This record gives sequence, structure tokens and C-alpha cells, in this order.
Amino acid sequence: MGNQQGSYNPARDAAEAGRRPDDHELLLLFSLQKRFTTRLVECPYHLGLLGRYWDSMHGNLMRNNALPFQRNSADWQTIGFTSCNPGDDIRAGGELGLECLVFFVENYPGEARMLNRHLGYPLAKAAVAVVRVLMEILHVVAMDGSKGNFPVQETLYWQLLDADASFFQLFAFCLLMFDELYCEWVSTTGVAAQACDTSIVAQLADQGKAKLLATLRRAPEHLTDLIDLCGNGQILRKLHLKLDLDAKKPKPNAWSKRVDLFFGLEQKGH
Repeated sequence: MGNQQGSYNPARDAAEAGRRPDDHELLLLFSLQKRFTTRLVECPYHLGLLGRYWDSMHGNLMRNNALPFQRNSADWQTIGFTSCNPGDDIRAGGELGLECLVFFVENYPGEARMLNRHLGYPLAKAAVAVVRVLMEILHVVAMDGSKGNFPVQETLYWQLLDADASFFQLFAFCLLMFDELYCEWVSTTGVAAQACDTSIVAQLADQGKAKLLATLRRAPEHLTDLIDLCGNGQILRKLHLKLDLDAKKPKPNAWSKRVDLFFGLEQKGH
């Protein structure tokens, strides 16, 4: 029979090593990288995204007494931000981070309100932390913030990236998994009545990253293969998602003044 341990099986060895992203996946990864490293500015597209987040979280689409959108307002602190200027919390996530937040609150409004606790972690900062770890998992950025090597990186999970919607669903799933980790942290530390600072947010996001990677390394075929990682994992089965993000982006206007929402602070790794 021979020594089976020394047998060579090309298909098995290829599966264990993974593969590089195909052309379709590469285009999506390049798009994610570009949007992640695009700073938010005072342009119609970015302000429009902020307005959609505002309307969704304040319930403006469901009631007559709508709260008018305000670029700087204390009301941002009631819908997941820590200051009157939302840019303070989301600058590190770039355009992609804001798109992820809008996708989450528009497609999962009930879950968004559940996560928007007045005592606990800041929702916007948690979302940015989740985007960061997803960019690391997808090798869009390296651990030090520099550009990642996804074009030549072999993994066992590129097949999960079949469209923009799949990435946004993965983000929503990971944000809910972050919330579960937060609840576990509260039950262990007993600090439910205290605000969760940025260092704890980063720590919990990294825990979620390790938990997710353990399953991704088993070569899941579909996002639904991740459901058991999170008590709210059934969101991955939701169909008819509202995306409508990048399609509305206006063409750049060389004559318009673009004011940085972050007062000139450059994004890490950009």
C-alpha cells in the first residue's frame, strides 16, 4: 500500500494552500481598497450618505415629525457617535466605512437600534473597527496600515466575495458578532454602566477577527456557512438587500472646493 503520509495529491494540496483571487474578486478587492483609503470630504455623495444614516436612525422615513439633517449637531450623539461632528468617529474607515454604516442601518434597522446603546460602546467606532479587521482579513491592508498584498495572496475564502453586497453582509454579520463579544465582556467585567473606550473596542474587534478567521480557514463556500458563529447569524440569509451606494456617487468636479471632514488628517496607510 505504501506510505500514505508521503503520497502526493495535487487537488488536496491545492485546497489546503488556497488560491489567489480571480479577476472578478480582484476587481471587488481593488474597489474596497480604493474606498477604504478615500477620505471623507464635504461632497454631495458623502454628505448624502450621512443624511441617509441620520434619517434611518432618527426614524425620519417612518414618521411625519422628521428631524432635519444637520452636519454638526448634538443629535449625532444619540445615534451612535461620540461628538457633534460624525467625522471624528469615522475618519479611519474612509468612504467604505460610511457606506458600511449606511448599509447596516438601512437593511437591519431593528438591529441597528439594538446596538445603539446609550451606555456601552460607540456604534460608529465599533463599525470602523470591524471594517479595519475585515480589511486585514482580506489583505486589503497590512497590520501596520500599509497596502496589503491581496493580488498575490492565497486564501481559502476568496469565493465569499461574489459582489459588493456579500462584503456588506459580512460586515453586518461581524458587527453583530462584535456586539455578542461586548455582552460577554460586560458579563465578565461587570462594567455595563460605563462607556467602553476605544482600546476595548479594538480588543473586541480583534477577538472577532480571530473567531472569524478560524472558520474562514475551513474554506466556507457561502456566507451562510458562517451563521453558527453568531446568535444573529440568520441575517446572512436575508434577501432583497438595499445597496444603492456607489451608483449614486457624483463624478469629481475639478472646480468645486472639497473640504475635508477630518480637518486635513490623513487616513492611516493612505
